Amino acid sequence: MVSSIVCRISGLRHTGGGFQPPRVQLADTPATTYVVSVFEMPNWRTVLTTKDKQKSFDMAKEIGDKVRIEEITPKVK
Repeated sequence: MVSSIVCRISGLRHTGGGFQPPRVQLADTPATTYVVSVFEMPNWRTVLTTKDKQKSFDMAKEIGDKVRIEEITPKVK
């Protein structure tokens, strides 16, 4: 007896209790995103969004003053 059957068309597995999507392996550590913004009256404007820390610091240094870098790290579930 087969414990699960894979549909040839959709790739979904049938386990007896209905179809389930294929399992996906995610990275263990979430990637940090760096957002470089510059202050232009009266708002902050996003200039660059990258996952490369050095690139974000280089861009901020090139712009000069009134710049901020935000680090956004997703929470691990």
